[in-house]
Amino acid sequence: NKCCNEGLVHSEAVAPAKVGGLAGEITGTISGSSNTGTVSIRNTVATTNAPFIPVGGLVGYAYNVQFKSCEAEGEVVSNVASASYAGSAVGAFKGNSVTKMTFSNLTLAGNVTGVTGTKVGLLAGMIYDCAASSFAIKSAYIRVPDAKLNGTSVRSIAASSLFGDVGRATSVDISAVEFE
Repeated sequence: NKCCNEGLVHSEAVAPAKVGGLAGEITGTISGSSNTGTVSIRNTVATTNAPFIPVGGLVGYAYNVQFKSCEAEGEVVSNVASASYAGSAVGAFKGNSVTKMTFSNLTLAGNVTGVTGTKVGLLAGMIYDCAASSFAIKSAYIRVPDAKLNGTSVRSIAASSLFGDVGRATSVDISAVEFE
C-alpha cells in the first residue's frame, strides 16, 4: 500500500519475465499507489512453462487483485514480438470462477507501445479466463490528451482500447469510466 515508483524498470531477461512498475506478479490489494516511471522489456522469449510475457505500468501479472486509488502515468514499452501483453495498469490478468479483479478510483495517463505482435491496451494488455463478475471497473478516470497506444492517440480510440486482448472472458463489468 502507498507505494510509488518514479524510476525506470527494465528487463532484458533471456528467460520469460513478468515486469511491472510496482510488482512483477501480485495477488491481493494495491491501494494509494502510483507509477510515473517507464516500464520496459526486451530480449525475452516465451516458453512452454511461461507462455506469455506481460509488462504493466503497475503490475506485470495480476491474479485476484483489487486496485484502489492508484495512478499509472508512466510509459510502458514492450519490444517482444511474440506472446507479449502491455497495459498502462496491468500487463495480463488471469481469472476463473472464484477470482475477482476490480479497479476503483483509477487514473491512467501513460503511453503504451509494443512492436508488431504485442497486444496493447490502455488498462490491460490481456484479460483471460474471466467468468461472470470476475472483472470489474468501478470507477476510472482516464486522461487521454497525451496517452497513446502504439503511437495512436487514445482520444480517437477511447473505450475500445481498454484491453489489448480479451480471451475466454464471459463477463467484464465496466461502470463510471470517464475519458478526458
